[in-house]
Amino acid sequence: MNWRKIMLWIAVLLLLASFVAYGLRAAQMAVLARDWSSYSDAMKRQAIELLGLDRPLAVQQGTFLVLFVAAVLVGAAYGMYGLSRPVVQHSLPVKTILVLSLITNVVTTLRALLLAPTPVFWLAPWWFIIGLAVLGLAGFVFSLAIWQGRKWGMYGLVCSMGLAALFDFLGGMPWLNVLFTFSLVIVLWLFLRPVWWQME
Repeated sequence: MNWRKIMLWIAVLLLLASFVAYGLRAAQMAVLARDWSSYSDAMKRQAIELLGLDRPLAVQQGTFLVLFVAAVLVGAAYGMYGLSRPVVQHSLPVKTILVLSLITNVVTTLRALLLAPTPVFWLAPWWFIIGLAVLGLAGFVFSLAIWQGRKWGMYGLVCSMGLAALFDFLGGMPWLNVLFTFSLVIVLWLFLRPVWWQME
């Protein structure tokens, strides 16, 4: 097994481990939310202290964050440099936009996953927020595909970012913010047009 396949397996295993950590924490929160009204004040204080609910969200989800960020970094390295040489040599603006797209989609995923247990803040059901996380991960993969010169990556990025923009708008985000987020795809397409015919 060569180092490229090892990188891929490490990224997949880290991602799965991060979701296990997230799922365990989410299960704790679900049980707590279900029984919260029946707890006495002393029991509520004990639960808050035991689960660390008085600490920052990043600390509460520390295990998930460390594993997820590590998976993303290894996955990005694999997608950019672990595969065969890209069929298209992208310009600096395209590479810059793709890096911004990778970062934006990772932030979208993390924002959705970390706030999913508190849907009141979003005025949206939890499945709606988890949908944003899935779209963020999909956008991350599509951006790496574009880096490798794959047309399907652009098609997928347009769809995933378009749906994410729609979700944000329905979730209460101002339409100007939504439009600004989606404009990344439009600018990327403009820069890709000269080499589009070379992409597979």
